[in-house]
Amino acid sequence: MKASRFTEGQIIGILREQDTEANTTDVCRKHRISTQQMDTEYRGLERSVRSN
Repeated sequence: MKASRFTEGQIIGILREQDTEANTTDVCRKHRISTQQMDTEYRGLERSVRSN
């Protein structure tokens, strides 16, 4: 499996930023990730981020 280019802390920051931003596409462009990558790879972490 390919190593992530973001640390866990960075991913949590991106998810929190996405929660506050109105447009997911803008957040993805800013961090140079695809919306598909956001949905498939990072959505599993979203539950744990919101619980903290």
